[in-house]
Order: sequence, then structure tokens, then C-alpha cells
Amino acid sequence: MRLNKNIAVSLGDPSGIGAEVFIKAISETDLKHSLDQITIFSDPIVIENMLKKLSINIEINLLSKEKSNKQNCFNTVVVEKCDKYTLGNPSSDNASYILSNLEAASKFANDNNANLVTGPINKSVISSVFSNFSGHTDFLKKQFLCEEVLMVLSNSKLRVGLVTTHIPHANVHKSISVDKIVKKGILFAKKWNLKCFSIIEHWSWYKKRFESNNKIILPEKIFVNDRKAKDGAISDGLPSEKLVILGNPVLEDHLNRSSKQSHKNTEELMRNYNLEEDKIIICFISESLTEFRKGEDELGFDEFEVFDALKQYFHDEKYHILVKSHPEDCKNKFGKPNQKISYIDKIPIEELAALSHKIIGMGSMLLIELSFYRNDIISYWPNTLKPFIGNLYNITVPVIDLHSLDLSINSNATGLEEFRSNYFGSTKRIINFLMQSSL
Repeated sequence: MRLNKNIAVSLGDPSGIGAEVFIKAISETDLKHSLDQITIFSDPIVIENMLKKLSINIEINLLSKEKSNKQNCFNTVVVEKCDKYTLGNPSSDNASYILSNLEAASKFANDNNANLVTGPINKSVISSVFSNFSGHTDFLKKQFLCEEVLMVLSNSKLRVGLVTTHIPHANVHKSISVDKIVKKGILFAKKWNLKCFSIIEHWSWYKKRFESNNKIILPEKIFVNDRKAKDGAISDGLPSEKLVILGNPVLEDHLNRSSKQSHKNTEELMRNYNLEEDKIIICFISESLTEFRKGEDELGFDEFEVFDALKQYFHDEKYHILVKSHPEDCKNKFGKPNQKISYIDKIPIEELAALSHKIIGMGSMLLIELSFYRNDIISYWPNTLKPFIGNLYNITVPVIDLHSLDLSINSNATGLEEFRSNYFGSTKRIINFLMQSSL
């Protein structure tokens, strides 16, 4: 059996199982007939000792500029000597030896378009000497100045791409984001020559979703909601040929649900959510906008400014502000719950629409979704030159300050019927496109 590519091998920690697994894999499979395509980076004594332990007889061919790979031999490059090691007892004394072999093997693989095989290492052993070492994946990223890397577990039937590298379980939730999953997913598809499609479900941050270290990682096609979304994506720098208008299955679902919803008793809902029945409930849809102000500040405002304005406007005791928390919000973000303010995290959208006497947000996708259930959703969007898509479509009522809030508090949006009709058949269109693309 001849290999598609040559292989460079770093056996890992000499005290570990790397040498044993490698030698057994060679001697017990057809790989033994392709040894001239395999180059090992190791002190030969590590290989010799394991060959004796396993009672396997394979010649070691020490490579040099004058001596090339041979068949039926372990073709070995000596990078650094391993003077002392004990199986089963990793030692920091060998950290330099392990890392030197890994560096040499990875450089050889890169320079010669070869595959790289690495034996297991004890990260704590290496990091005790080289503090910036955190594992193979991060090492290779730094070694070759890669912008993104993807760790993959695979066999002949299944491949799994990992979003994070080796990190403590307690830190996983801090390291995973939709943005990271999207970019890793595209990398995975490109690596294995798979078709990959992304959905931009909103009307903003088109290009930013695919940026990684000043470069763009794009899938085969990108599904967008409508013509405005496609034009916005092109204007933002995404190539037109990548964009396909197919609708939005989530909005289609809200369209179907809203047409079937039954009347809900507001007083009963207020009791269920521990709200005083004699209060007028003003639901504030929170967002996490403060982070945007640290850069170019495209918005010109944040959620705290809007919330303070609402507190000022709805100061009368008859009002109660119910904050629908954003998933990234900290607990009691706008102050501790009291007679004037309370929080809610999870609530069916139909109940939120029925429970609230007035719903006010900023630029959340939840405002768009709520517009399928009622026609008086307010978007408070001050001090900005960047319009909210709900206001552009006339499916939310635009407000820029307290004066306009006073004028618009009882107004209704006028563009709902036309907007909603765009999303009939979204799911079917996407399924048909995917099926045609797979042919």
C-alpha cells in the first residue's frame, strides 16, 4: 500500500505511549510496506528500547543530507538527544526534547507537503518549562501564523470539528459563541471539501460575521432574508454571487403561530408572572449594546440611556417596567427589582405579546418577531444615523426621544401586511435549494 502523502512523525513524550503505539501500528498493518514514505523525528534510543520491549525487529535508518529514506526501515531524524527517560514517569527534563521534535516534524511536513502525525504529550510537562505552550493545536497555529485553526476528531465514518481547543470544562461556556461556531464550521467544510451554507437571519453585521483577523472566511452560499438584506450585504462588502434570497424560517414560524394564536387573558398572565394586576406593564426589550461603544460607536447610544429615558417617561406609580432580559445580561442589570421594575428571562413570545400593555425596545430581532403578533411595537433608537430595519419596513413605530415617544405612544405600524407576506414558504425554499445543491 502506497500512501497518498508522505508522513512526518513526532513521537511525543518518550515516557508515554507514543513510540509503542506507532511501532505496533506499523508492524501490524500494511503501513510496514510504506516505511520509505514515513520520516520519524526522535532519538533512536527511544525507538530501539521500544522495539526490544515489543520483540519487534525493524532496522533504524539515521537520515542525513547524504542519506535518504529507505524501505523496511524506521527512517529517523535526530533533532536532539534524549539522555534519560522512564516509561510512565514524564519529566520536565525532556520538555525541550519533546518540543524540538515537534517543531522539526511540523516544519518538515509544511515544507514537503506531508501529513503530520504527533504522539501524545503531557502539556503540563512542557508548560512547566515553556509557559506559553498550551497544546498541539495552539502550537501549530503560532508556528505557521494561522488566523484560525480547527481541531478535528475523525474516523472512516464520522468527523467532528471542535469549536474550542483544550481548555478547562469550566471555561467552555466563555469560549463558545455563535460567531465562533460559524467560522469553525466553514473551516471544517473547506477542509473536507463539504458544501457549506450560512444564514444571515438579521439585517446587520453582514461582513463582520465572516471576518477573522482581517480576512474573510466565506461559505459556498449565504442565505439572506430579502432584497434589502442582500443589498445591505453587498454594500457591506460581501460578494453578490454568494448571496441568495430565500426568506427566514423563524419569521415564517411566527407568521404561522400568530395566525393561530388564541386570545390570552392579560389579568391571568399577570398573576402567573407575579405582576400586580392594577399596573400598566411596559415591557422593555433589553440588549447588550454597551460593547459597541468601545469602538467606533456606530449606534451613538446604549441600553442604559434608553432605559433611563423610559424610567423618566413612565415615572407615574401606575406603570411597571418589565425588563425582558437579553441572554448576555447580568443579573439585575438595571437595578434591583422593586415596585417599579422587575425582570423576566424566559417567556413564550405569545404570552409576552399578550401580557404587555406596551412593548418598547431598540434594535433587537425580538422586536421584529413580536411585530407578527401586534402592530404597536416601539423602537426607541436615538442619536444614530444608522436606521433600525423595523422602522425602515414600517413594522415598528420609530421613536428618537421623549417628545416623539409622547407623540407615538398610541400609534400603530403600517407596513406589517406587506412585510409578513415575504416569509410565506421560506422553509420550503431553503429545503428545495439545499436539495438541488446536493445533486
